[in-house]
Amino acid sequence: MTEKQANKLTQSDNLIVAVREITGLNKARGGLGKRFVESRYVFDHVFDELSTQQEVFEGSSKHLILSLLEGYNCSIFAYGATGSGKTHTMIGNDSSGPGIMLQMLNGLFEAFKASEQENKFTVTVSFIEVYNENIRDLLDNSTRSTQRHKPQTLELREDPIRGVVVSGVSEHHPTSPNEVLNLLQQGSNNRATFGTNMNVVSSRSHAVMQVMIEAQDRGAGM
Repeated sequence: MTEKQANKLTQSDNLIVAVREITGLNKARGGLGKRFVESRYVFDHVFDELSTQQEVFEGSSKHLILSLLEGYNCSIFAYGATGSGKTHTMIGNDSSGPGIMLQMLNGLFEAFKASEQENKFTVTVSFIEVYNENIRDLLDNSTRSTQRHKPQTLELREDPIRGVVVSGVSEHHPTSPNEVLNLLQQGSNNRATFGTNMNVVSSRSHAVMQVMIEAQDRGAGM
């Protein structure tokens, strides 16, 4: 990349990463070289390996708390190859501190407390796993897999009010971040983990925690 190109990138509102991909032999050179195709990807922000859990949360997700309280649907999705750090980013650990999920829920409960004089909030949590197109409830211990019993699978249904829902999933009503942490730990313990050549403790399944918030105006008596 030339100095002129680098200066142009720094002036942009977004960070652009240019990647040169090897696509095959370059016939124009008699098959002796490689042909490169440049692809450009735009990111709102990039965190390096020294970024803390707090910095990642504040730079990627903290602003969604206000949107949730205003009634908008929000999703936080971690995507990447096995061992790339999805669980580390979303859940965290003892050494690095809590990940995005726990910090997000802590922020929500702090926001509830700040406006408890005007509103009453109810939190409903469900935690599911999707593996090989099968859905199971991570917070229902009766679905845990044993040598004699396969885990119960759930189905998607369309609700006229709530839209697409997981039929039969258990719903829980935590009243503090610690209760959410206990639910998260329970679900993580129930989650099916399969070893791979890249990371023996990584899971090939997808875990989804859904948090629903209901607000009642105390003054209106609703």
